[in-house]
Amino acid sequence: AEGTILGTFQYMSPEQLEGREADARSDVWAFGCVLYEMATGRRAFEGRSPASMIGAIMTTEPAKLSSLAPMAPQALDDIVHTCLAKDPDDRWQSTGDLRRELQKLQGSAAVDPSSASGVRAVVAARRGPSARVQGAAVLAGLALLVAIGFLLPRLMPASPPRLMTFKVGKPAGDELAFPAEPDWSPDGSMFACTVTDSDGVPSIAVRSLADLQFRVLPGTAGAALPFWSPDGKSLGYFAGGKLRRVDLDGSSATTICDAPDGRGGSWSKADMIVFAPTALSAIQRVSAKGGAPVAVTAVDSTKHERGHRYPQFLPDGEHFLFVALTPEEQLVTYAASVKGGPVREVCRGGSMARFAPPDRVLYFDQQVNDIHLRLLSRHFDPRSQKVSGDPQLIAEDVQSDNFGYTNASVSSKGDLLFQHYRGPRQALLWVDRDGHPSGTAFAELDLGSRSAALSPDCRRIAFPSQDPRDLFVAEIGTQVATRLTFNDELVQGVTFSPDGRRIAYSGLDGMRGWGARLKNADGTGKDSLYFHAPGLFTAVLGWTPTGDYTLIGSRNAAGRSVGWLVPMSGSGSPHPFNEVEGLVGDAKISPDGHWLASVVSKRGTRQAFVHSFPDLGATLQLPVDDPVTVIWGDTSRELFIEDANGKVVRVALETDNGIHAAGVQTLFHEPKAQILVGRSRVTGSFLVAQDRPGTLIDDLDVTLGWRATRGTK
Repeated sequence: AEGTILGTFQYMSPEQLEGREADARSDVWAFGCVLYEMATGRRAFEGRSPASMIGAIMTTEPAKLSSLAPMAPQALDDIVHTCLAKDPDDRWQSTGDLRRELQKLQGSAAVDPSSASGVRAVVAARRGPSARVQGAAVLAGLALLVAIGFLLPRLMPASPPRLMTFKVGKPAGDELAFPAEPDWSPDGSMFACTVTDSDGVPSIAVRSLADLQFRVLPGTAGAALPFWSPDGKSLGYFAGGKLRRVDLDGSSATTICDAPDGRGGSWSKADMIVFAPTALSAIQRVSAKGGAPVAVTAVDSTKHERGHRYPQFLPDGEHFLFVALTPEEQLVTYAASVKGGPVREVCRGGSMARFAPPDRVLYFDQQVNDIHLRLLSRHFDPRSQKVSGDPQLIAEDVQSDNFGYTNASVSSKGDLLFQHYRGPRQALLWVDRDGHPSGTAFAELDLGSRSAALSPDCRRIAFPSQDPRDLFVAEIGTQVATRLTFNDELVQGVTFSPDGRRIAYSGLDGMRGWGARLKNADGTGKDSLYFHAPGLFTAVLGWTPTGDYTLIGSRNAAGRSVGWLVPMSGSGSPHPFNEVEGLVGDAKISPDGHWLASVVSKRGTRQAFVHSFPDLGATLQLPVDDPVTVIWGDTSRELFIEDANGKVVRVALETDNGIHAAGVQTLFHEPKAQILVGRSRVTGSFLVAQDRPGTLIDDLDVTLGWRATRGTK
């Protein structure tokens, strides 16, 4: 039956335990187990249970024959340990090869008395005084094995490995993150990825294909983009504005260096890490033990480059691949050296070309704003850093959401891992101040970013859709949705003007990045780009109460958040009004226009603030742990905040003399998979979005031996 492991665990090869196709090299493994047991009197791999036995086969090496039988010939030790190589490519490739090695050993035993005495001594050490008889038995056994080795290739002809695909289930109690950022370990026995808990906090999880469970690594909360150390014992990752490392032995994670807005890293055998510290930076290198980073690439303004990211070491440990972001439709993957110097163009595509051992690269055909990406492959020579041949289709409907990120990994064994994702659909519900349901606004909507904006008159909802990726407006009374834009580009940060006649939003414009756009709420006229902050990120946060300005958030090259006031009347110029360390997740201006409430994430911790506006002279940190969303009440004396646990609180404010918190009152807890969208100024009810069960698609797909049937040999 599918998924069933059939055989005796003690003699099964790693590829059989992983569910891959067995061939003659699997027989060589079992043969080696028998030889080991004959020579030492012990099994090569032992465990108290089938699970521990499988773990031993997958992760441990058997002791040398000489450590258990000191007189064992070195040649026999070499033969056995070659049989027991974890990777089938490192074993004897046929039983014919093994037969010839045994014949050599048999011949040397006949010619070299010391070799023969060594074989006899192995038996004597195990069995006692009858060494002569037992030694002869071992030599006879070796002759028998030679005969078996000669016959096996004829009795069981090898067949090419078959393609096998299956889906990896989600972690118990957690969800796969999007993107899941999978990365195979160096030996291909397990992979790491990012998962989110019930509060949406990401962490690193690892899983072996021989295990049915993920193991979440403690101390990695807030982690992104994990990558393996060469020995497979540690992982590098980004969290809290730092490049960090964590060992799989359970020890605490440590900081390597600053990385305010990390975009990928890779770890060489020389214990060096190359990484992108921000979204708009060059690639830097640093010792895995820590230290001062040194730039190894330079962002080329003559090519209109905006940043380098997602480095990946090639097998020589000196050269690495990375992708350069430009406004062009095709991204360029380059090869560079840790010693610096000129870079070499490798290929162009919709994403970075990720190295797939031993001689392929993988990349998307389109950029991440396309919801139906195709994963392509080309031949690649890691020595010359050149591609050749035509692109070949590997998988369809693959997803990612970061500029240039491939969100796929190929192991040293030739196994492929990638992600299918489609966010859930939502119902929009009204709840009162106690959290009790008071009505349904919409039974089901396709909210692309799990967000929506409530119009000032509380009669309409503006929202970004997942498919197509455009702006929609829906009437609450009729529950009829109307498509306003036809760009099929990602949409976020939707917000109505105070008079409800216009909608400002953030739209993705290819590799030119996010820009602030404007559209009439009744659908008339064209949607227009009215502001683009320097860099890739322009987030519409809201309007001033008079409608004269929109509040815009952006990120600069140092990974800091910059707030902008952009005039909407056509007169005046956009101007920055603040710059803060960390990332601004939400921001709203009070009804009287004098106060700005915001949520800032800094070093992995979220905090809520209220500032005087627009001068930002007075500041109050609000006494709410891990805030996510801020919504003003009818006046500047009342603020509603939702935290990461779904708790909604009311904060009373005193603003007569500065700004002070007069009290905090818990209103209700939202259930899992439900988020706060807005508040009706008419009824005082809250609008919440609740995920519809069974509408989320989030799978990690594993393809074993993907090269065998794709014509990629």
